[in-house]
Amino acid sequence: MYHDRFGLFHHLDTDRLVRATIQRYPEIGLPALHLLDAFLKHYSTTASPSSNWLSRGDDGSITYTLPGSRIGYYVDGPYDPWILLHLDALLVQSSVIRPHELVQLEWTDTPEKVHIAKARLDLYDSLEGEETEKIKPDPQLLKLFLKSKDYVVCTGAFKWYLNLVTISQPSAPGMFIPETAGYGWIEHLLQVLSVYFPDDPVRSWKFLADHLVPKWAMLPSSWHNGFAFAFLFSNVNPPGIPVLHPYQKFTETLGDWATESHVGQLLPFLVTMLELNKAGLTWDQLTSIENWLAHLPEILENQDARVQLENILATRKQELVEETIGFFAQLPMADSGIDE
Repeated sequence: MYHDRFGLFHHLDTDRLVRATIQRYPEIGLPALHLLDAFLKHYSTTASPSSNWLSRGDDGSITYTLPGSRIGYYVDGPYDPWILLHLDALLVQSSVIRPHELVQLEWTDTPEKVHIAKARLDLYDSLEGEETEKIKPDPQLLKLFLKSKDYVVCTGAFKWYLNLVTISQPSAPGMFIPETAGYGWIEHLLQVLSVYFPDDPVRSWKFLADHLVPKWAMLPSSWHNGFAFAFLFSNVNPPGIPVLHPYQKFTETLGDWATESHVGQLLPFLVTMLELNKAGLTWDQLTSIENWLAHLPEILENQDARVQLENILATRKQELVEETIGFFAQLPMADSGIDE
């Protein structure tokens, strides 16, 4: 008898948790989401694989029956689309959120939304075999996550965009959404990647070397140009601090901590970035890159790439000299001045 009473109270407590979290998100806060995760993951494992113990009716209402109980529960709406998205990730066999609710989602970097986004990305990472056909990463949802300032959410969304490019047909239009997100988003990504992790200082370059570099050739050329310019010339330091460009930031970190063999990819990658921007390099930019190259840490040396960089810089210098001479030659009285 005691066991039955304990079980009844256990179900009542769980019912209150599920009901309150769905009805009162986001005011109920992050601790309730953690509890909901624990309870739903537990009940998902104890329920039979074929049981759909939490479902959404044609009228949009949510009903559920806790495993081990015959009591059905109904949750009053309206429902916040973010909690529906979270339930959808926790209950892989369900389809809780509807397409028209997905488009209602808006991003702000609240702890609750960061938690929900991470759960969704974890779901994508965990899929195998036939599951990948049933649950495919949603490009528009990933685009939303790209706005996050949270390192895991932003880079996780970008990684999945790169994966979508790899597994999709080359002719599929609009698959690489970051191309449409604008130059500001590229700067945002590089700003996120500039975060320093004391326990893994080379984490950001590892991310680019493992995910972006191998897929670079598959990405749209228009996006190449924007990323290359931002990688070379955007500023990852806060206002009031001397300008630090992304390639300089990676060099600074790798030079102090790198031991992995893939650090040799940085200089060749920089050659690719510079090739895309060589026609527009200014004297100040040339000087900055030359000064950086002169103090390059030995661990990052790549002789072939260094020669390529130096050739690009020398060629652009010559072009700038010729452009300057040509400019003066077109000025009034230029010929008489030269004769004198």
